[in-house]
Amino acid sequence: MKDTSSLSRPVEAAAFSVWLDLFRWTAAFAVLLAHLALVTLKPYATVPNPSLIFKAYVFLAGFAHQGVMVFFVLSGYLVGGSYVRQIRSDRFSLQDYTLKRLVRLWIVIVPALGLSLLLAVTALKILNGADFAPYAAGTADKLSLRSFVGTLFFANTFAVAPFAFNSPLWSLSSEFIYYFAFPAIYYCFYWMEQWKRVAGISAILLVLAALTAIQISGSPILPYFGIWLLGVVAARVDKNAVKMPVLASTVFFLATLFASRFVMVTKFAEHPAGLYLTDAVIGLSFTMLLISMRSAALQPPPFRQVHPFMASFSFSLYVVHYPVLIFLSAVLVARFGTGQSMDPNAPQTWWIVVALFAIAIAVAFGFSLVTERHTDRLRLALSKPKTSPDVVPATTSE
Repeated sequence: MKDTSSLSRPVEAAAFSVWLDLFRWTAAFAVLLAHLALVTLKPYATVPNPSLIFKAYVFLAGFAHQGVMVFFVLSGYLVGGSYVRQIRSDRFSLQDYTLKRLVRLWIVIVPALGLSLLLAVTALKILNGADFAPYAAGTADKLSLRSFVGTLFFANTFAVAPFAFNSPLWSLSSEFIYYFAFPAIYYCFYWMEQWKRVAGISAILLVLAALTAIQISGSPILPYFGIWLLGVVAARVDKNAVKMPVLASTVFFLATLFASRFVMVTKFAEHPAGLYLTDAVIGLSFTMLLISMRSAALQPPPFRQVHPFMASFSFSLYVVHYPVLIFLSAVLVARFGTGQSMDPNAPQTWWIVVALFAIAIAVAFGFSLVTERHTDRLRLALSKPKTSPDVVPATTSE
């Protein structure tokens, strides 16, 4: 999930910005629903005569993976699109670009890793050796200094286990790689001579292929770079030259979204190529939706004031929700003998699920107030005035 929250919405209509907020927070909530089910409920296939509420919940939670694809496209749209705009207007500064990316990520990730460690250590003490699946294996490795440093520097998809059991951070590792692979490829393509261009781009792709070959978690880095690049395409397509009806692109996106929900439970999606093709179609359909919305006279979505607020802590929610959920589940297991593999047909189960859902959101919101909300302030504090007249600082919100 996530580096998409405090980036610039460069001159798009206000209504389009609100739609972007809606996409971001709903994708984050889909991931939350999926992990909540994973931690607390019995697998759907093991439940005889599942209730209607459980069927509905599992169906909604099943969009989590698609939500990550939406995150990838949005990240490419905002980060990659911003990079190209700055290059084209001679405003790009590598120092500014790097600072913005690192501040945006680390202001949330560094305290999130500390929180993850605190929750994991506390839960392990409370459990006192009791069986609890999320902490069942690799405890020493996942609480090691090596894991912390590797996760801090976004190597947790190919070099180390995710620190303190915070497995959703794999997507941030991939995105961080994309943040710098794309500018490097762009530079090679536009500023190098032909043979150097081919050699440079080939070298970058070989590095991405090598990282993919040694990956230990997450979606394959190199193939999914293509899905991230779809967001750049959505940002750079001339919205006046390409006209697509919003209704048609919306129907197409929703159709692919719901179709993928059913494809995901077939043998087709069990094969890496089948899963990637499914994800690529989702990414493409969402890209088409963004392009059509950019070129249309949009109305904001219903409850327009809600979406910017919900999106304002969606990055924090993505980063901290899983360690919070497994901590709460561990406490319930240790103290009350419930909280994992619960029977979804039992009414009391859903009271627990709703409570954990609400607590995870509340913790993420509180966490964002002392981290994510201060992103621009920290960027300004760390930025140095430029002395060169050839480099014009970009706005701090990008």
